[in-house]
Amino acid sequence: LTAGFRAQPGQCSEPFSSRGAARRRMINFFGWNGGGAARPRRCSSDSEAQHQLATLCKDLEGRPLVQEFIPVLQALNQVLHVWTAPEAAFQAARAAVAFLKPYTEEERTLEFLLSSHTHKEKMENCAASMKRALVACQSAGLTEEAELQRWPKALEGLRQKCREVFELHFYAVFLDVKGDKVLLEQLFRWLSAALQLPLASIQRCLARTRPWAEEALQAMARRKQLRMLQ
Repeated sequence: LTAGFRAQPGQCSEPFSSRGAARRRMINFFGWNGGGAARPRRCSSDSEAQHQLATLCKDLEGRPLVQEFIPVLQALNQVLHVWTAPEAAFQAARAAVAFLKPYTEEERTLEFLLSSHTHKEKMENCAASMKRALVACQSAGLTEEAELQRWPKALEGLRQKCREVFELHFYAVFLDVKGDKVLLEQLFRWLSAALQLPLASIQRCLARTRPWAEEALQAMARRKQLRMLQ
């Protein structure tokens, strides 16, 4: 074995057939020639997921109803920059962005909550993806158990808020049709408190909810969901 490494006079001591070939075969875990340790290549979509999740975390900082989500999303964002990050973490990042990005715009607050209540696909996809990612990351020692426990509590809190706001919105449509201005103004104050937004923002939010208003009218025409009005 040592004979293969013994340099002959006037010959290179490289044990491989050529220096270039040797460098191509080096795994480079040891950072030869100042290089970093070898890492799996990430595709452009992974880099985009990192950027989008970092942007989402920043944009959600001032939004009141998702504060419980932010520590979990920040922990996931840190994992994405680890070269051993599981693929499930990138999938969860994309699902979280798809689900929560609309809420970063104040005027879409009510639209986001109504959509999350009546069209649950994005919320449930995000919930499932995040759970898989947190389990994988915890198994790899990349996150703490606290994040795994915090996520379902945050999600359930949001589900309850969505249901509350949906019922208030349905009642608002009823009062609008009835023409009860006094009660409607009171309900706008309730919505303002539920959404944690100034009263002046409620009208802009309501302007984006016509599809749900039309569904409420159809439901009332069929005499459904009247228990909400009692």
